[in-house]
Amino acid sequence: MTNLMIRWTAIAERRIIKRLLEIAFFSLALKNQSDINA
Repeated sequence: MTNLMIRWTAIAERRIIKRLLEIAFFSLALKNQSDINA
């Protein structure tokens, strides 16, 4: 039970971190795009 919860938490953290990195990269790309257009 505890092992399962720890494993699930680790997977969730990994997915959250991956999503945050994707969002940060996307916003950076948008910022660069707008800088180029401006």
